[in-house]
Amino acid sequence: MRTFVVNYLRLGISAEVIMKWTGHSDFTAMRPYVAIVDELKKESMAKYNVLYENEKKVVILQLIIVRLLPNTVYPFCTHNIHIEVEPRGT
Repeated sequence: MRTFVVNYLRLGISAEVIMKWTGHSDFTAMRPYVAIVDELKKESMAKYNVLYENEKKVVILQLIIVRLLPNTVYPFCTHNIHIEVEPRGT
């Protein structure tokens, strides 16, 4: 029963619907399951935040490289992007 409830909460099915399916009469019995899912969501979001921060660093590094080496073809560009940078002091 626990796995069933947790999996369906993770899928976004409302606690009220699951309560009808499982025969729970009040939300008190559902709270432990909701707490498990909330913790799983926090852990997932923390993983995403790490990934997002790393991706941000990669993009910043790529922009620095493009700025330092203008008019170059870059393997990390997914599109045909040509960036022309005027030399400084002109």
